[in-house]
Amino acid sequence: MAKRKESIIHRIIHGGLATGVLLHPVTMILAATLIVIGGAIHLWNGNRSKIVDQEQYVLTAENIHLNDCPELDSDSISHSLKQLVVASSSDGQSPTLLDTDLVSRTASAFRTVGWVDQVRRIEKSKDCLEIDILYR
Repeated sequence: MAKRKESIIHRIIHGGLATGVLLHPVTMILAATLIVIGGAIHLWNGNRSKIVDQEQYVLTAENIHLNDCPELDSDSISHSLKQLVVASSSDGQSPTLLDTDLVSRTASAFRTVGWVDQVRRIEKSKDCLEIDILYR
């Protein structure tokens, strides 16, 4: 007579919880995955500042590129707009090009400036922040 396959509930009840669920291959794979993900998160939290806060990614007025203002005093306007970008992105820390909210904060900062009519484009690269705006 052929042996009848037991259901998983029957195996859990008669085999004990440890052998039925904890040693099941799917449970072992899930536990290993959780350990790997938890370890990666722990390593990232411990080493984030070493990776993200590198000097080459610090946002300064020199690596912000604005299109020229058609006004006479375009250098002072451009300089003040660059300082506005650096000040709005700092949040008490040194601003970085790796900041995920840099583009949205920069666009929000330009919306408050009186002589900026529209922000056409803001592109972020590893070297600079390219900003194309329409002046009033």
